[in-house]
Formats: sequence, C-alpha cells, structure tokens
Amino acid sequence: MLLPAEQHSALPARARAADDEARRDYHADLPLVNTPTVAKVIATGRLLIQLNRRQISARRGAIISGMSGTGKTTALTQLGRAHEIAVRNRHVGNAFRLPVIYVTVPPAAAPKMLAVEFARFLGLDFPSRANITDAVCSVAAYIGVDLVLVDEIHNISLATRTGAKVSDALKYFAERLTATFIYAGVEVEAAGLFNGAAAGRSPDASPSLPPPRSPTGPPTSATPGMP
Repeated sequence: MLLPAEQHSALPARARAADDEARRDYHADLPLVNTPTVAKVIATGRLLIQLNRRQISARRGAIISGMSGTGKTTALTQLGRAHEIAVRNRHVGNAFRLPVIYVTVPPAAAPKMLAVEFARFLGLDFPSRANITDAVCSVAAYIGVDLVLVDEIHNISLATRTGAKVSDALKYFAERLTATFIYAGVEVEAAGLFNGAAAGRSPDASPSLPPPRSPTGPPTSATPGMP
C-alpha cells in the first residue's frame, strides 16, 4: 500500500528504507505492455508447444529475427513467462516442474560453453570432464521442460569450425529434448545460419513470427525454420 508523503516522512529511518525498497521492488516487476507483436509471439509459441506435444522428432520451431534493439529478447522472455505461468496454474503443487529454459549463446561460443549455459540455468554444477550435455537432457526430461528459448543466436558463425560445432550441438539439444525451441537473433537470415544442408528442414516446417518493430523504421523481417 502506498503511504501518503506525510506518513512516509514520519517513519523511522529503518522503516522508511524498507518501504522505499518495497516500492522499488514493485515498480521493477511491473507488467510490460502486451503489444500486438508480443501477443502474436506468445500465441504462436503456445500453439507450437501444443502441436509438438506428441511429436517424437521433427518438432516445429520458430525464429524471431530483426535489427538490434527492436524488442526480440523482450518478446522471447514474455513468451517464456506466459507459458510458465500457464503451466504452473495447470500443475498446482508440482514443485519439481520447470517448463521453460532460457539461454543466451555467448560470443565466440564453443559447444561446451553452450552446454554450460544450459546447465547454469538449471543450477547444475559439474566437474570439468563430465558429460554436461547428457546430464542436461536427463534433468530437463525429469523436470518437464517443454519450451527452450535461445537468444543471441547470431553469435553462431558457420564460417568457423567452432561455430559449426556449436550449431550441431544446438541441433542435438533440439533433437534430444522433447521441447519446442524458439530462437532470437540479429538479422539471422543475413548470417546464413539456415542456408544449405545444415539447415536440415524446409522453411515451411515452422510458422513465421511477426518481427519486433524498429523504433525508427518499418518492421524488420522474421525467419521461420530451425537450426
């Protein structure tokens, strides 16, 4: 409850500091405006999750592609938030269920670095020689992960051997995990991540998501498909 200015000023120093902290926490967690683009991303993502629920392989995914600073990460995280809330409301009391994984592809990433990002999100810690990928897949299956959000996918460069290995590692996760993968990156189509044999599937395998809008120009493009 927001105290009037007079009552707030009259509080002891410790109580006033606690009230200020509570106000900051409240404002830091304000809901974002559900723009048409964010609503479309959420609706399309939730639909893909339902379509993939009984698929053993060849699951559908989608990519949000556009210029830097146009809201791709915001749309991606809002999809994850909406799905997690829906799942927790449907499975009340299941404290072990974690339906969403969110990872960021590090710059100049190596395959092990990508696996470590998955493990870090899940709170897993392994010795240096452990098979992190298999452990992540086993834990993800146990806790019921059905949505994986991969951000900054443009950091994967197929022009290098390491980048190609990271792309293969990501494809392996997509095959092993019974989850829908949604990717976001800066102008992914221009980077050629989905050109040639490495693309694996027809672009028709995934629906197009509406791109975030540039604050200074027309909408950027969205690329369907899966890496």
